[in-house]
Order: sequence, then structure tokens, then C-alpha cells
Amino acid sequence: MRYRNLFNSAPDGVSILDKKATILECSESMAKLYGYSSPEDLVGKNLTELMSTDSLKVFREKMHLLQNLESAEGEIRIIRPDGSFVDVWRKGHPVTDAQGNFSGILGYDRDISERVQVESEYKKLHQAVEQSANSIVITDVNGAIEYVNPKFLQVSGYTEEEIFGENPRVLKSEEHSKEFYEKMWHTLTSGNEWRGEFCNKRKDGSLYWESANITP
Repeated sequence: MRYRNLFNSAPDGVSILDKKATILECSESMAKLYGYSSPEDLVGKNLTELMSTDSLKVFREKMHLLQNLESAEGEIRIIRPDGSFVDVWRKGHPVTDAQGNFSGILGYDRDISERVQVESEYKKLHQAVEQSANSIVITDVNGAIEYVNPKFLQVSGYTEEEIFGENPRVLKSEEHSKEFYEKMWHTLTSGNEWRGEFCNKRKDGSLYWESANITP
């Protein structure tokens, strides 16, 4: 009874599979994670039947490790009975029989859907910034350049290696007064957005005008 209570109260899904990945037993938390009302609904199903097509290749690669008595882990996507998906980080440990032969898998499943969603949104944002028609520069609080997008490199003539760690003042031309830059920095250090136009200098010394939005 104590074993059963521990098994079912585990926050991660817990399962015991045979050597062909058929579910012999699973915890209530795994059944809930996979979208089933009780563990009995999963018993007898092969884990591969519940996965998305993309996940099958990953799982089969990991099965080779388990068959060689090595632990394995990786990300898979489970298709729930209602058709929805759940992204799972699955860890498997090989189980052996009395002779030391591979006989099954002890598995742990953790819901990583939220993390996968955040990563997906980040990738979209990163792609949008990389493909932007506008020059984009990010600096640290001391003004050292940490990121520039391809458009900036195209316009300025610098490479990433040349510009990373530099201060944007390397672009400074002599077209503006000291007071112009002081006012701009005062706006930014006060926590406000600065908008305006200024003349910058490319790596080759030629000048170009920009309409800029600079945000702290």
C-alpha cells in the first residue's frame, strides 16, 4: 500500500513498460498527463501508439540505448485522446531480469509544454528581428553592443566580430553637437524612449542618416 501511494503521488508520471514499450503499469499522474481518466486506460497500450510521428524517431533511437542497458532521456510529443498535444520530457531506465538481460523500462514523464511554447515564441521573435528591414542594436547597461541584426551589419559595414563589445559611439559622426548626445542619453537614463534623426558613420567613413527609436 505504501509503494502504491508513493507511485501514484509522484508529481512526475511514472510507468513500467515491457521491453517492447507496452505499458504494464503507470501512475495516476501519468494517466492525467496523457489525458486519460485512470491508469487502467493506459495499461496494455504501446507507448509508440501515443506519440506524434516526429517523436517516434527520437524514441526508437533512445530504445537502442535502453536495450544496451543505458539510461536515456529526451523530448517527445504525446497525442491525447481528445486530439490535443502535450510535450513531455521522458527519462527511461533499463530494467533487467534475474540473468541481467534487458526486460523492461522504468520511465518518468514531466510536462514541458509551457517551456516548449515559450521557446517557440522566442524563435518567432528572433526570426522577426533577424529578418527585419530595420537596423536593430542591443547593448548592455554600460553601452557595450551585445547584439546586432543582419540589417545593421549591411548598413554599417561592420562584421559581428568587429562590433560586439564596442560602444555605439563608433558610429558617431561630427554632424551633431555634444549637447545633442547629452540630451539623448539623459532621456534614456531617465527611463524614456528617445526618437529622432541622426547622422552615423559607416566603417568605410561614409555617412548615412537614420530615423531612430532608442528604448531603455
